Amino acid sequence: MATAYPAQQPPASKKDSTADASVSNSGECFVVLLSGTHVTGKETIAFSLAQSLQCQWIKGEAAHAAANFGARAQASKGPGYDYHDVFQRIWLAKMRRFGLEIPPLSTIQTDQDGDGMRAAATANKTQEIEISAGGSGPDTRHQDHTLKGKGKCLAVITIYATRYPAREAFRSVLAKHFVRPIFAILQITKETLSGRTLGAEEAGLANWIMREKEKDIERPGEVELLDGSGQDQSESGRDIVMVESDDGRSVDELFRFILKGVQGIMSS
Repeated sequence: MATAYPAQQPPASKKDSTADASVSNSGECFVVLLSGTHVTGKETIAFSLAQSLQCQWIKGEAAHAAANFGARAQASKGPGYDYHDVFQRIWLAKMRRFGLEIPPLSTIQTDQDGDGMRAAATANKTQEIEISAGGSGPDTRHQDHTLKGKGKCLAVITIYATRYPAREAFRSVLAKHFVRPIFAILQITKETLSGRTLGAEEAGLANWIMREKEKDIERPGEVELLDGSGQDQSESGRDIVMVESDDGRSVDELFRFILKGVQGIMSS
């Protein structure tokens, strides 16, 4: 069963005792989807991100796997079965059970502001969440990195290395509830993947495993790495922060890079 971890609230800075990393007047909501293979420091980074963004961390790999499997199985039946629709239905249902506070569509209100109509999604009910045994206390190392821009982060969700169709499905289902996804991708090279994946499998099976896993770590394409004006954003995009997790940087350095990218997207 997935476990949701609440963020420990670090003490407010003396410079700004009213700063809140997760809430602002904008009413805009975000979810950070942190993806990567094993041995990337994903869980350590997720914990620190949740601390800094003052939101819960949810282990979402089980929901991700169930949604992906169900969607692929249905899509294989031919016309009439849409991968995105099935993925979204399964994933959202499971994530709500795991503690993700996305309100039903019936509670989403449309507000009028100076720039036109703006949809604001609000979640009023606080759910009880399960805290893992042996959890550590507040991570005060990162309290000076909290976001002072706009927007509220609902959760940091860890998921498996994700292919483009799944990212599009995440975008679609969250957009329906006026929640913006931010994909934080812990990228690795094919050489690193091979060293961590292959063992005593026979040659045919080993080749099949590698072909499938290489698809999982394909870099986002040009469509995802362009900003709204069509300008190339290289290693990031409108909703993507990507970092090479096997280039010798420490987990703390990876965390700081990702946090800076997430802050930039939330403040844009």
